[in-house]
Amino acid sequence: MACARAMAAWAAALAASAGFAAEGPGFPSRDPQLDVLPGFQSPPPGYGEVPFWWWSGDALDPERLIAQLRELKTNRISGVQVNYSHHDTPGWLTDQDAPEIFSEAWWKVYAQVSAACAKLDNAYGDFRLPVTADNRTIGLEARRFAWAPETAALAKTAMLPATDDRGWKRQLHGFGPQFYVLGPLPDDADTAALDAELAKLAGIDPAQPVTVQGRAHSWQPYEYSWRMGKEGDSGHQGYHGLKRIVTDDFLCLGRPVGGLNETRYEADKTGQTYYLWTSATVAQAVTASVEISRAPPADKSHTSPVIAPAALYVNGARVADLARPVPLKAGANPLLARYDRAGRGHLVLRRQGAPAPATRTPLSMRWYDDPAVIPFDVQAGRTSAEWFRFLSAPGTTAIRVRARGTVQAWLDGEPMADKGGGRFAAAKTAARAAVVALRIVPETGRRGGAAIPEPVIVETDGTGILALGDWSQTGILQNYSGGVRYGTTVTLTAEQAAVPVELDLGAVTATAEIFVNGKSVAVRVAPPWTVGLAGALKAGENRIEVLVYNTLSNHYQTIPSRYRGSPLSGLMGPVRLRSRDWKEGGNVTTAAAGGPPPAATGDAPPVSPAGDARGAVSAVAVEPIDARIADADPLTRRPGVGAPVQGRARP
Repeated sequence: MACARAMAAWAAALAASAGFAAEGPGFPSRDPQLDVLPGFQSPPPGYGEVPFWWWSGDALDPERLIAQLRELKTNRISGVQVNYSHHDTPGWLTDQDAPEIFSEAWWKVYAQVSAACAKLDNAYGDFRLPVTADNRTIGLEARRFAWAPETAALAKTAMLPATDDRGWKRQLHGFGPQFYVLGPLPDDADTAALDAELAKLAGIDPAQPVTVQGRAHSWQPYEYSWRMGKEGDSGHQGYHGLKRIVTDDFLCLGRPVGGLNETRYEADKTGQTYYLWTSATVAQAVTASVEISRAPPADKSHTSPVIAPAALYVNGARVADLARPVPLKAGANPLLARYDRAGRGHLVLRRQGAPAPATRTPLSMRWYDDPAVIPFDVQAGRTSAEWFRFLSAPGTTAIRVRARGTVQAWLDGEPMADKGGGRFAAAKTAARAAVVALRIVPETGRRGGAAIPEPVIVETDGTGILALGDWSQTGILQNYSGGVRYGTTVTLTAEQAAVPVELDLGAVTATAEIFVNGKSVAVRVAPPWTVGLAGALKAGENRIEVLVYNTLSNHYQTIPSRYRGSPLSGLMGPVRLRSRDWKEGGNVTTAAAGGPPPAATGDAPPVSPAGDARGAVSAVAVEPIDARIADADPLTRRPGVGAPVQGRARP
């Protein structure tokens, strides 16, 4: 099993001391006596020095493992590779029949080492590039918003939590409308007449259709990010991701069809004629070069047919030679492009003679870092406010917004204080999930999600309350990869605490660590989600906590990937305590942290029997349960898969 660049938590735990020749906290090294297979003698190309750790089955030493991890981190080792076998493979020194590899003791070490791995964060860009001060750890973020242009009515109501935004458009940060597109139109359409009519347009009203051969066709916004291109389709991928390449061809026209690790664009049965309209709005007159696709991309970032405009009009006049510069006047310069075939390509206006940028942001189109690129402006110079809303996490205290424009913010209908630098603080903490509303007057060409180039960072204080169930259905938590600590207080009699008791979590996605009275008692990574609590409970109050981590699937929901998976996350329940020795009709009192149970909840219902072939089992529902997001590390702090941690850590 190889874990390059990222030190996976479980991999670190497997790295027992027996395989290290070095003493103390120094670098691990291969014992020359170990029979290392030839296939594992070298790390994968491009990953630099990668130590090899072999587990002989000896007792795991978490203190030594943690010390060695810190030493590796300090010396910027680029990864760790761990090799082991859990079946009969002659010649492998790691082949062990006993002890069982994934024993309860193993998971205890797993949890301790995972806590150390949590501090290995995003320093190497494993989860987002480029690495910045804001994303060294990736926690709670707002990435997708309900969006609407401001109207007279919305200016009064858009900040109110009761406002119905279900009809608003959804916008991903960084992505916004840059063109309006009309088509596909029939191939035998009178393009000369259409060119003459559409080239005169000074603006687009999407509510006004264009009639072609007796059929009405509507203009539709065409959105993309100047960094990532078309949303969800940044070009060809390898079997494991983008392979460091984002295609420069952000225009995708035609019928999408499956290709080899990509989406290809082919002719639609309706036709292949498309019109794109936008405006180039500049503060002063400038001469611009026209950058268009002319050949298949050298980086092989897609295999769709390459498209270029069949006709281009600027300020109503046709551009006869696309290789020659185009004059732009100060203000809005309407632009119309006609395409006569399906495929992928690009159309960019760039200030003539400007030097190319010296550096390029990883995973971006070449236009992204180029200050000479003239943003397109579907508003044709008109400016107006826009509203963005999202359901924030429970316990929200502040947000940090990087915007291309001026910003005002509200939480739960109350204005947030502008602290400067894009940070807005709430007047009071919202205990439960609450609506954040942003009013932004964007810069020219930064309409929609383009006004917010990076996710909005959400700060919490750890006092928020979240119900049981799939947390990905709660606003911004859809994109939260990390942990949530669920807890309740259970009051038992001496008789109830003295007998064997089982905690049944119902269902969990994806891992759970169970704590009783502050002590870790078990880790569960697969069904059945049950834990015996013998010896852990006491007469009186018992604090039961379940620390649940999901997977990186939630983080990947907004990232170009063919492998996003399901965002299902959390403690689904129902949560019950069971015992064969409890008497029928006895009460177990439960209460969430922070006070007694609500009046409507009161004591838990009487214990009721649930029989099986082995005899009666008494069970009691454990409720209410509080859930505190900020009591757990964001998953993207820790390399590799989700891992339970010891203790309480705030992001």
